Amino acid sequence: MYKKNRLIAIGVATVVAHIVVFSCPMYASATAYYRSIDNDTNVSGYGNSSYSSYVYMQASGLFNGDARYTSSSNSNNWYRWSFPYISIPGNYCNYQIGAYLNHSSFTDIVSYGAEYYPDVYYFTGYIDQDNAASGWNFTATKNVKSYVYTIGGGFYTGSIEIMPSGASGKRTGADEVSVYIS
Repeated sequence: MYKKNRLIAIGVATVVAHIVVFSCPMYASATAYYRSIDNDTNVSGYGNSSYSSYVYMQASGLFNGDARYTSSSNSNNWYRWSFPYISIPGNYCNYQIGAYLNHSSFTDIVSYGAEYYPDVYYFTGYIDQDNAASGWNFTATKNVKSYVYTIGGGFYTGSIEIMPSGASGKRTGADEVSVYIS
């Protein structure tokens, strides 16, 4: 059964654009969830917030033509995208975060993480925004033991957050992000 679920996950991942391969252990949910969130969404249940001011910018190469950026010198200057909670039963899940990057103002090495209900963030990985390819870039796939983060088991997430590096002279960019969980 494990190999069958793994093959199904591989087949689905190759069909869907900008999603990499995920495997589902047989004791985890066979359901996979995908969310894509722009920083200017007006869709009910989706939104964004930040610790301090991110500057609004417009350019033709950005997702939907606009994005936000801030100085990277304050590593507490987070930016958060929120979406309707995803709940996956079981003790383990795999997830990955993607970021759409396509502007020369984005020059920081940024930490990406996902929220685990309630208000606990789990580090996912770094993306070097300065050297990233134009378009979609991804953190490594993470396997999460969900029982560590929620009472009674199961995995819950409702937001993605970035944290600047703290380096001076750099800028952290915030545009479209995606999350894939299985």
